[in-house]
Amino acid sequence: MEVDEVLEFFNDVFKVEESMGRARAGPMNKQQDAHSRIKQKYLEHITDNPKVGEKYSTMLGEMLIDGCFSIGYGIPGKMGKGSLDEGKRRELRKFLETKNNYNASELLEKV
Repeated sequence: MEVDEVLEFFNDVFKVEESMGRARAGPMNKQQDAHSRIKQKYLEHITDNPKVGEKYSTMLGEMLIDGCFSIGYGIPGKMGKGSLDEGKRRELRKFLETKNNYNASELLEKV
């Protein structure tokens, strides 16, 4: 399987499970978080290869930025929208310090 096919597979699985689980409380449940972590780890793995284009590194950066702001949103007693998750912030910082093959303009638009 090609990288784009694997990422499309992840998206399809997430959409199906999301449609099946709309009755669950809170938009960010444990299963969605687990899926995001799997996709993130996959992107981290493929971006370790210096021959991989900036598309996937940018995708990983966008995912890390989104993760900084979405953790716990909608779950009582957890951080809300606009709050930063320190663990995710550290992951984003490490990404920005160690990777250089990404589109900085696209990442800045996310922030």
